Amino acid sequence: MNALQKVDSVIIGGMDRGVDYRCLVDYINDHELLKVVLLPATGHQLYGSLIYQERLFLAKDMEEAVSICMRITVRGSICLLSPAAASYGVYKNFESRGRHFESLVKDTL
Repeated sequence: MNALQKVDSVIIGGMDRGVDYRCLVDYINDHELLKVVLLPATGHQLYGSLIYQERLFLAKDMEEAVSICMRITVRGSICLLSPAAASYGVYKNFESRGRHFESLVKDTL
């Protein structure tokens, strides 16, 4: 998220593999203007650990996550897919998840 300028929103979540997300939680909590869309399972688990809940959005799947991002992301800024979790269980691999995200964004433009 630090590598890109103008990141306004981020999509986080995926398969729970028991990863310690304390650093990610701290990062999000330290960036009070960042809007966060949370996917199952890990994203939903992080919800209770995050502050500024008015900028958190629970989504049931990638389609809903992209739809939310299209509403909440400031025009001219970035909505970043940075799931911090495995894609398995929903997608074959991370490339498949990325292609799905890309196609959903293109379909809404």
